[in-house]
Amino acid sequence: MKNYIRKDYFIFLLCFLCFTTGIARCSTNPSSADYGNTNGNINNGGCLVGNDSYIFFVNSTQENGITRMDLDGSNPICVSPNNVHWMNLYKYQLYFIQDNDQCMYKMNLDGSSCTKISTIKAKQMTLAYDWIFFLNVDDESKIYKIKADGTESTEVSEEGAQQINIVDHHIYYLQPNNQFYLYEMSLDGSNNHCILEQSCRSLVATTDYLFYSTYIKLENGNTKPRGIHRMNRTNPLETITIQKQGGFGGINVQGDSLYFIDDSESFAGPLMKSSLHGEDSTVIINGHCAIPEITDHWITTVKTLYPTIYSEDRAHFDFQTGTIFMLFNQESKEWISVEEPLY
Repeated sequence: MKNYIRKDYFIFLLCFLCFTTGIARCSTNPSSADYGNTNGNINNGGCLVGNDSYIFFVNSTQENGITRMDLDGSNPICVSPNNVHWMNLYKYQLYFIQDNDQCMYKMNLDGSSCTKISTIKAKQMTLAYDWIFFLNVDDESKIYKIKADGTESTEVSEEGAQQINIVDHHIYYLQPNNQFYLYEMSLDGSNNHCILEQSCRSLVATTDYLFYSTYIKLENGNTKPRGIHRMNRTNPLETITIQKQGGFGGINVQGDSLYFIDDSESFAGPLMKSSLHGEDSTVIINGHCAIPEITDHWITTVKTLYPTIYSEDRAHFDFQTGTIFMLFNQESKEWISVEEPLY
């Protein structure tokens, strides 16, 4: 398999997804019947989503379109030639935003009947309770909602937002006009209020908790990560620090596990896994990784190659350097680079 590596893409992708921005079967995440993807996946780009039959993924470092494969990774086929972000699987249709025009689309799971939902330029789309929630690019990234058929577009928030999470008829988001503090409001935009006066980078809301990473600005203009924290969703005063470092390059939650980037040394780092209390941390993928997405036993991440440092990189890529998109199987402990179509 050839590996077409795009240098300098890693930093751009990380900044794009974190600052513009799997169907889990567990008690800590909302019911998959009500949502198109998990909050963690959407906030990391929405390049991975799955259901009981298929896994859909997009190689965010190459123009390979949408690939569908069986749950075991077999039978990969291209169902769309267009690169997309923020995929949602909802009521047997795949929803997404195409990169080329930033508009929302939906199609059948075999790629047929692809339909543009709206001409509104959007980002960070997520489906919940039969509505599409998204950030309106042409209206200061305010939160909007629209029906799945493209009707009844409605403004939800009066100010711009980032990292929108939807749980139990509430929206949690970061407020860029107020130092990226953490806010909560109802799905109709009412009862909008700040619940955390700390600058945040990553945010993942589950049924029980809010997981977020914080940072401070230094005098030279740079930012310094301040670890990963967990807040009780219904009792914000019940907050603990679960990792003193990490999370700046992305966090995610599946089941009773927290996935995060140990980026204490630089802008990226090893992909880690721990309990929801932050205990029993283990390395899943070594090297410099970012923006992990998870569905079932599959993980995707974007990784920068340093073959002269990491033995697992040397075994696969000799002395090439650059950025790759990876699929990792947690059951088989095998990973592959997807730098050309698998179909």
